[in-house]
Amino acid sequence: MTAFSGHTFLTQQGDSTGQIKELQDAIHENSRKLEAVQQQRLRVEEDISQCTKETKQRVELMMDKTEVVDVLQHLGHLLQEEKHLSEQLNSQVSVDSDLQEKIERFTTKARNLTAEIVEVKRRLAEAKARNVAAEALIHAPTRIKAKSSKSRF
Repeated sequence: MTAFSGHTFLTQQGDSTGQIKELQDAIHENSRKLEAVQQQRLRVEEDISQCTKETKQRVELMMDKTEVVDVLQHLGHLLQEEKHLSEQLNSQVSVDSDLQEKIERFTTKARNLTAEIVEVKRRLAEAKARNVAAEALIHAPTRIKAKSSKSRF
């Protein structure tokens, strides 16, 4: 029994040594895996840190861009206002052009009417002169008769 017991003991001890070896190998493998996971975790944390930094930069850039966008929007409003004023000015120029044409037409009509009035006055003056001459001719013999009648008395 001692031989059997010794054999059993050695077998059990060998089995224990094998189990210890397996456990040590498993511990070593798990330690290696743990180290790999820890390194991967460090890389992920570095990536997160880098992404956070890039996000902050993007936010700052967007804030800067927001000011630029605000300025561009204001510029857009100014351009729209300028376009509106330009359209008003162009329509005013059109109205002014129409008014200028009307003024020129009225001025031409006024000149023509003035010329006609001057012509009518000239003709009236000529007609008056003819009438005065005609009256003088008509009254001249009457005056001569009146003078001769007066001289007889």
